[in-house]
Amino acid sequence: MDSANTNAELAATSVINSGNTIITGINNVTGFDESNSVVVPYKSYLGAYDQKTYNNALNIYKDTKSYYDDFLIKSFDDEKQKVSNTILLAQKVKDLVDSVKLLLDNSVSGALLPLSSQTGASLTGLQSTVASYQAQINSALTQINSADQGLSATELNNSSTLDALEKAYELAQQQEKTAFQNLDNVQNSVKNQLDQAEFGKQQASNTYEGTKIKLDTQISAAKAQADSARLQYENSLVSLNNLTSSYQMVAPISGSITQKLISEGETVSPGQLLFVVNGSDELKTQFYVDFDTLQHIKTGDAVKFQTTDGRAFTGKITALSSSADDVTKRFLVEAVPDSSDIILAPGTIVDAYVTIEIKPSEESNLLLPLSSITFGQNNNTIFINDNGRAKQAEVSVVKIIGENAEIKAYIDEGARIIVSGNQFLHEGDFLAEK
Repeated sequence: MDSANTNAELAATSVINSGNTIITGINNVTGFDESNSVVVPYKSYLGAYDQKTYNNALNIYKDTKSYYDDFLIKSFDDEKQKVSNTILLAQKVKDLVDSVKLLLDNSVSGALLPLSSQTGASLTGLQSTVASYQAQINSALTQINSADQGLSATELNNSSTLDALEKAYELAQQQEKTAFQNLDNVQNSVKNQLDQAEFGKQQASNTYEGTKIKLDTQISAAKAQADSARLQYENSLVSLNNLTSSYQMVAPISGSITQKLISEGETVSPGQLLFVVNGSDELKTQFYVDFDTLQHIKTGDAVKFQTTDGRAFTGKITALSSSADDVTKRFLVEAVPDSSDIILAPGTIVDAYVTIEIKPSEESNLLLPLSSITFGQNNNTIFINDNGRAKQAEVSVVKIIGENAEIKAYIDEGARIIVSGNQFLHEGDFLAEK
């Protein structure tokens, strides 16, 4: 028993240490823990294709971190209880790693998180790191489950042999009583089955006679229906021959004719499609936007439309997709015209214009094109005009917004920032005024 307890203690300690290492590593990748100083510049890229994966991973991280912190200060009655709680901890860590793996699968690459990189963070590198965490926690789960089974087997082997024999004797006595009872039940069952078979035979005979009478009645009714149908057909044929050659077509809905499929004087057949009518109350438009634009629009925002024949009208956004298209990685937006007088044929192509306003998260921050920022391994810089010479100034990138970036710059108010051509500049180069 002492050996089993020692093995269980060692396994629990190893799994707890692995859990702590993985939780810390996950926070270094995602920056989920708001109570520390880990900064993840590519945070807005995580789960860009499906925001639900980000929220799910964040919630699982908080739950797992809270359980781990409580686990460290918790007291256990015995080794068995500690091992059981360690198994729960390992399972929570496994769920966390799986959720972060799904989060990275739905993340985008960009300037701050390239798809691959020899140095620095990359999307492929993060995915490989999380995959190694999956292998590590699966091994830890196997280790702690084996320790739990070892404790259970030891407790079973230490049971008293005398108690086992007494239970076996009591079981044998019970089995003897059960065997006699089963014999009586079988004898009674056979008698009941014979009685039921005789009853079933009589019931089947009665069913046959009833079915025969029912079928004869149905045949007679079917003949009467056939005679009635023949008479109706003959009456309908006479009525058809008396109809005039004038016909009136009535559309099932109100709307506009968008397609004519016949010509004047053409002979038509019953069931032939003649016109296509479009109900104006069903008119809506659809278009796609990228992830960066999606963050700055909402339902109810105004949209301007321009048709190829020069017509213009306005509308409002009514729906935004929460998931990107699998092929284009763009998000579907639906809008309806403000006026019900707008008439368009189904499939009409129009240009949609949406006005968005992008502001920095803090008034002191700046919005600059990505091309004006030099990204380095240790710091990021921009060039400013310092009395006619190029001078580098260090900046902090807050977040990436499409082709632009929000930065925190430590420069004097009124300083002139160089936003184009900076890739050809060096510290101290002369600048020419245009």
